[in-house]
Amino acid sequence: MPIEITDLTRRFGEKTVLDRLTLTLPSPGITAITGPSGCGKTTLLRILSGLDHPDSGGISGIGQGAYMFQEPRLLPWLTTAENISLVLGGRPDARETALAWLDRVELREAADQYPSELSGGMQQRAALARTLAYGGDTILLDEPFRALDRPLRLRLYPLIREAAQTAAVVLVTHDPEDAEQLGADIIALEKKNHLS
Repeated sequence: MPIEITDLTRRFGEKTVLDRLTLTLPSPGITAITGPSGCGKTTLLRILSGLDHPDSGGISGIGQGAYMFQEPRLLPWLTTAENISLVLGGRPDARETALAWLDRVELREAADQYPSELSGGMQQRAALARTLAYGGDTILLDEPFRALDRPLRLRLYPLIREAAQTAAVVLVTHDPEDAEQLGADIIALEKKNHLS
């Protein structure tokens, strides 16, 4: 069942960031949201996640899921593996599952390190692993590959395509190659939300 966004408007004071935006997002499937800074990409993700609310308009068909912010937001008092285990709901195999996800993002060696010991790219991969481990019907990713080089991105794209077999994956990116490599439906937002 697709996610339907109808006449979505969001204002911040005098500034209209989303102006009667109407979209259909595939579920399952991948949608890439592109566009210049300030056109409402992150605002749209925040509304889809329930962290923000539109001034008018509506959304239907969206399920529960996970949200990866632009910044990693790892809990500094937990190790990398513990940050992932935390979202697994106390499962008895939580550590083993967390380690498996760290393998998949090429971070197994950092399992017992704290976020302060990781580079920015390593923190980003840990945040991606945590988001995908949580899963759900809707997975929202805000610039998930921003701090990663191209060879690493190419190795991680299959994880996103796999998630999109059963979930609506919506990602914000400034890099057209991300969308192309993922085979995503591309929504290009412009200032004032004229779609292109």
